[in-house]
Amino acid sequence: MSDELWKFFVVLILCYGVGAMGALITLPALPDWYQQLRKPAFAPPAWVFRPVWTILYTLMAVSFFMAWQGRTLDEIPAVTATFMLQLFLNLCWSGAFFGLRSPGGGMILATALLGSVAAMLTALWPVSQQAALLQAPYFLWASFAALLNFRFWQLNPDG
Repeated sequence: MSDELWKFFVVLILCYGVGAMGALITLPALPDWYQQLRKPAFAPPAWVFRPVWTILYTLMAVSFFMAWQGRTLDEIPAVTATFMLQLFLNLCWSGAFFGLRSPGGGMILATALLGSVAAMLTALWPVSQQAALLQAPYFLWASFAALLNFRFWQLNPDG
């Protein structure tokens, strides 16, 4: 297997791994706690999240791979750091919102996540504008998710 193909699979497995860990945290809360929450009128049905996140994790992987292609990680430290940070915060959000059943904690992490995605876009732009543009759907979704989380927090202040 070529080095470049290996890089792609590493990044894809990393992204899907974070997604799988987030799902393991989220799924137990769906049938009882999440169903009982008051939901904003614009909340999508639960089935929407799985395909959206699958697409977003795929775009994240392709984007980071594009930035890494033909380079070492030492050559793209800001991209690597912001990419890893946003994955970490993404997982932490699942832990706070669903694992701890805390819309307030989720709101704090949603804000941090949105900032880290913006930082990743900023770090990617000088390295690969195409890679940065692949993150635009993630930024838009993270913005929507932060708004959605905010409304959940307003409607369910005690979680």
